[in-house]
Amino acid sequence: TSDIKSIFVITEQTAYIVTSSGSIYITNNAGNNWTQVYSNSEYALYNIDFFDSLNGTAVGENINTMAGIVLVTTDGGSTWVNKASGSTLAFYAVNMVSANIIYATGSLGTIVKTSDGGVNWTALTTGTFNELRSIYFTDENTGYVSGTAGTVIKTTNAGNSWVTLSTGNFNTLYNLKVVDNVIITVGYYGTILK
Repeated sequence: TSDIKSIFVITEQTAYIVTSSGSIYITNNAGNNWTQVYSNSEYALYNIDFFDSLNGTAVGENINTMAGIVLVTTDGGSTWVNKASGSTLAFYAVNMVSANIIYATGSLGTIVKTSDGGVNWTALTTGTFNELRSIYFTDENTGYVSGTAGTVIKTTNAGNSWVTLSTGNFNTLYNLKVVDNVIITVGYYGTILK
């Protein structure tokens, strides 16, 4: 038995989930039936994101080595290709800014970025060693990340530099979204911050 770690909804009918046992499932009938489209028992997958109906990315870790895993699809989830990011640390979150620009966040302040759909990756300097659990870009330049110890960081230059935003909180922040320039993050012990 595995945990469902993340869901991404494409339409009212189509959605994807990833599991802690390294599987990706799709539904095309609003969740009535789910079909496994990828499986690797050596992986734990934690997050999935799509830019459009064809281009998606799932991230996690190799359970034997703890190295980050990035799986990319360009055909709506029919096939998933492992894209070597060079990270030896687990990934917990992913955000697709475009079909080619992808960010993944993870252990020890790790953020990696690709601008070519996963062929080449660059490790970004974040200024934190906390686990980074969520990432959300509002446009190609402006992005936000949340994580352990109340961490929220922001970039306005496509990840080239990051600044720490004070939250006044030390709980793990598992998810973050931005709506009308308001940052909303949620986490441990029922934490909701904006």
